[in-house]
Amino acid sequence: MLIRSQLRIAALLPALLAVLVGGVLWASWNQIARIRQGADIAEQLGREVSKMNILTQEYLLHDSSGASTQLRRQQISLSSVLAGARFSEPGGEQLLETLRQDHEDNGRLLDLLLAAHPSAREQAIGALLVNVQGLGFKAQQLADLQRAAMARVRGAANTRIIAVLVTLSLLSVLFLSLLSRRLNRGFEVLLEGLRRAAGGDLEQAIPVADDNEFGTLSRSFNAMAEQLKKIESARAMATEELRTLNAELEGKVVERTAKLEAAHQALEQSQAQMLRMEKLSALGTLVGGVAHEVNNPLMGILGYLEYAIGKLEEGRPRSMLERAVGEVERIARIVKNMLVFSRMPLSVADQSCDPARVLADTLVLIEGERRQADVLVDLRLPAPVPRLRCSHDALQQVLLNLLFNACHACKQSPGPHCVSVTLEQFDNSRAVLRVADNGPGVPDAIKARIFDPFFTTKETGSGTGLGLAVSRQLIDNAGGKLTLADMLDGGAVFSIELDVFPEEA
Repeated sequence: MLIRSQLRIAALLPALLAVLVGGVLWASWNQIARIRQGADIAEQLGREVSKMNILTQEYLLHDSSGASTQLRRQQISLSSVLAGARFSEPGGEQLLETLRQDHEDNGRLLDLLLAAHPSAREQAIGALLVNVQGLGFKAQQLADLQRAAMARVRGAANTRIIAVLVTLSLLSVLFLSLLSRRLNRGFEVLLEGLRRAAGGDLEQAIPVADDNEFGTLSRSFNAMAEQLKKIESARAMATEELRTLNAELEGKVVERTAKLEAAHQALEQSQAQMLRMEKLSALGTLVGGVAHEVNNPLMGILGYLEYAIGKLEEGRPRSMLERAVGEVERIARIVKNMLVFSRMPLSVADQSCDPARVLADTLVLIEGERRQADVLVDLRLPAPVPRLRCSHDALQQVLLNLLFNACHACKQSPGPHCVSVTLEQFDNSRAVLRVADNGPGVPDAIKARIFDPFFTTKETGSGTGLGLAVSRQLIDNAGGKLTLADMLDGGAVFSIELDVFPEEA
């Protein structure tokens, strides 16, 4: 049942109580009115009987015609009252019937008295007096009966009213108690669900126990919670999707930034490479011209010195000339390197070489330097040894410069001295040739200039500063890279990265 209907019933309880009490009062009033009517008739009978008694006494005392006439009239009046009287109470009609019978007897006695012989008069008078007194007594009984019935009806009405009041009060208390319990239970269930929802728990639905307003509220709240869960789920999905999109966007930005930075670095490297190529080209042209101009008179000087040595005998002048020849030959080597630097081919990438053979030829050339520096050369080559995309002479020139520099570096550190040459193939397209020494290494301050032309750390007269510059240019022309790195335990390592030359099928 709906709570509104229950509240309406609760509101109608006082009206129902009033109706029931009014009904009891109305029924009691009708009964009392009926009984009061009977009581009035009984009182009227009593008055008529009293008059009858008085007139009988007067007639017996005076025995006049007027008294007898009044007595006759009173007899008729009492008969009329008795004829119209009705009583519904138990014993009333029976008593009324007795009263009527006595009244008829009283009429016959009165007739007998009026017509009686003087000898029978005394007997008739006695019977009349007794009968009249009996009428008074019975009229009084009838009045008492009506008063008792009225009191009984009033008591019954009061009892009914009290019973109705008590019954309706108990029913009202019971009904209101049940209604209060249902309201409290519904409010508690609803408030508990609201508290859970306020705390963020939308998973547990509010139980729908009754088909009333609380049930409607519970169903509506559950539907709202379900809608909120859908909204929350959609919001979480949107947030996650937004987070994913942001991450993807950040990744794309990072990737794009990295590409731009790589492109920028590549551009800078290309620009630096172009600038270096332009410088080297200009320098090569200049050096080539200078070397050519210097080489011709130098060869003449060398020839004159050798001729003079041939004419002199052993002694101080001859040794001085031999020393001069050595210096001229050193100048010739410098000029030769300058010519090599100026005449380097633009590309050697279309040629290939066997790195094992190149190393073998190079080690023969540096054998004197190796022994002088007391250096152990450790070769580590894979089997089979891949062919590299570079000319034999170019790679030999590079390895010769690197091994000479390694032996020179080892001289500057305490022994034992070791130079390792390793060849490592990354895959089928790329290989790295490393030359490492256990010398003092390259200081950080000069690493950026180590490959510049004419830059050298050797003593004056010991180097030209063109070895590493020529080596990098040769490797660059072969499409490779020449880089420098420090070893963790000291020393330096130069890496030559070249393409693997594909084998013929």
